[in-house]
Amino acid sequence: MDQPNIILIVLDTLRKDVLPMYGGNAYTPNLNEFANDAVVFPNAISPSPWTVPSHTSFFIGKYAMEHGVHEDKITFI
Repeated sequence: MDQPNIILIVLDTLRKDVLPMYGGNAYTPNLNEFANDAVVFPNAISPSPWTVPSHTSFFIGKYAMEHGVHEDKITFI
């Protein structure tokens, strides 16, 4: 069995309410076309309110309190 192609698009500094697929009016033709054939998660929740711990969580599958990258303290467990 072939492995699926997975593309993870992280827009952690973009508010979803500006995107047309969520009712906004931003001009994003390429993103709109991609979203038409993609799986879109309308209720996705970020594991952290800022980029560094969020991306760390995405890539290692642990919450910020588990992997140690949170607040102003970066300690790798």
